[in-house]
Amino acid sequence: MPAPGRVAPGAACRSQERGGGVTSTTEKLPTELPRRLWTADAFERAGELGLFGADERLELIAGEILVKMSPQGSRHGRAKHRARRRTGQDDSGFRSAP
Repeated sequence: MPAPGRVAPGAACRSQERGGGVTSTTEKLPTELPRRLWTADAFERAGELGLFGADERLELIAGEILVKMSPQGSRHGRAKHRARRRTGQDDSGFRSAP
């Protein structure tokens, strides 16, 4: 049970006025909300209409819009390359043939 004044994880708090005072009730929210998947045409059209920012890096995978991570910096790339070389892996992450 959460401490007084706190809401349990996965629960929503709703306040109601009653007789000049405020009481709160807690209700359980569903853990998985229904999803509405995007088609490629709808995704492209939304981009044309300016729904997404010009500098946003988005990708549509299996109907879901995912935000791409920013590209790795050159220091990160060099460190990764050195680590793979030292462990006998090529740049794809697979071990090189002996």
